[in-house]
Amino acid sequence: MHGSKLLMKVKHLKLENVRGFNFANFDFQPDFNLIIGENGAGKSSSLDALRLCLSSIVSRVGKVRSLVKVDLSSESVIKDFSQKIECQVQHGTVDYLFSYTKCPERKAVRKFESLTGVS
Repeated sequence: MHGSKLLMKVKHLKLENVRGFNFANFDFQPDFNLIIGENGAGKSSSLDALRLCLSSIVSRVGKVRSLVKVDLSSESVIKDFSQKIECQVQHGTVDYLFSYTKCPERKAVRKFESLTGVS
């Protein structure tokens, strides 16, 4: 614990069909993490996905650049797949999983659950 407040730590981020990523896993270290890469590697995409997961203000989510996967060879949007973002966080001693799933022509489904059975 940091002082008398519980800290929330991001432990894991998983992306499927999000912008330039077919699939990506990020395991975060407890203290410090650095995301580096060449232009177009997906640094901003991964941070936008993380922001979507951590945002508690729904109106801000709409302002995030589109998370739709783009086929870079034709610059056309792929519409026949599901997008999935998962983010595992720890708050105090409890682990939580937030998931965001968007299927074609359906509303996005957001789910937040405790992984340790305690809420």
